[in-house]
Amino acid sequence: MLTPSSTDLMEFSSVNLSCSSSGSSLSFRWLNSSSYITASEGVQITYADGGSTLTITRVTHNDQGPFVCHVSNAVSDQDSNAVNFSITFGPENVTLAISPVLQRYDEGSDISLSCSALSNPPAQFDWFVNDNVWSNTGPELRLENIQKNQSGTYRCSAYNSKTLRTEKSKPAIVTVVGKLG
Repeated sequence: MLTPSSTDLMEFSSVNLSCSSSGSSLSFRWLNSSSYITASEGVQITYADGGSTLTITRVTHNDQGPFVCHVSNAVSDQDSNAVNFSITFGPENVTLAISPVLQRYDEGSDISLSCSALSNPPAQFDWFVNDNVWSNTGPELRLENIQKNQSGTYRCSAYNSKTLRTEKSKPAIVTVVGKLG
């Protein structure tokens, strides 16, 4: 039987998984997905009579699981129930993409900017033009029939309502030029 101290975790918090079984001369092994876990920095494995505890002292979003405890002795072996974690993290890797990618845009062009981030729960997005907040929120910003006065530095920011963290993208420079002729 595998019992977690919690399944709803904040990144960099700690968690205990306790595995217990009946039988004698038991051997316990821990798995995350299909990879065996060994004690290391940030991961402790302890053994007590009829059980084992896995402690992860700094959970990252790569530690979602499934975690399984494999118990064996000379007579038989069995896997525990699987445990998955929901890990709150981010935002990180905030990326702004622009389409089409050009050095200069003609007046009247349409440009699409999109923002993405790794985050759980999903990030909320805001847009900035020359460091002023743009009224458009959401992962996409469409500039239709763009004019010269819309030239500037565009950035997006991602906000996670659980971690209360905000991260901005690198800037994208949009230069709009008048049509020739």
